[in-house]
Amino acid sequence: MAGLALATAYWLVQTPVGVVGLAASATGLVAVKMGGAAVVRGELGRRAPQAREELTPLLAAAAAQVTAYFAGAGRHFDLPCDLPGLSPFSHRVLAALAQVPYAVTVSYGELALAAGHPGAARAVGAVMAHNPLPLILPCHRVVGKNGALSGYSGGEGVATKAWLLDFEARQAQNKKAAGP
Repeated sequence: MAGLALATAYWLVQTPVGVVGLAASATGLVAVKMGGAAVVRGELGRRAPQAREELTPLLAAAAAQVTAYFAGAGRHFDLPCDLPGLSPFSHRVLAALAQVPYAVTVSYGELALAAGHPGAARAVGAVMAHNPLPLILPCHRVVGKNGALSGYSGGEGVATKAWLLDFEARQAQNKKAAGP
């Protein structure tokens, strides 16, 4: 997670899946870590010792969007990202990932196709495994060809991925049942 070297501040948000740690540079989010508070704070402190725990305007916006997401009110993150050091391929894959709609899953192969690289499903999997912004760039929505849940870099891994997918499905169903 090279972006953490750029982090100037971080903030922790309590959520139903544990703490979401948000780290930012002066221009955008550089990292999201998920898990227990001590683990997240420890990892951010260890990997970004120059960063302060401070609610900057960018981190306040990010925290508000994360809170809205878990309240069922937010379905899309609109935040600047600062992701230097990624390959052009990784940037294309993450840009395609950002377009995957709420409560919709795509396979690694479908995401590869959307990124302009048909047949690169395994390479897409590698990008997902190193996604610096899980939840914000929704890699939990990427599943195996047969719909199998495989790997997740946030929180408790596949258990967190399953929880997020179930949460989104329930929220989408509730909105559908409530009507326009």
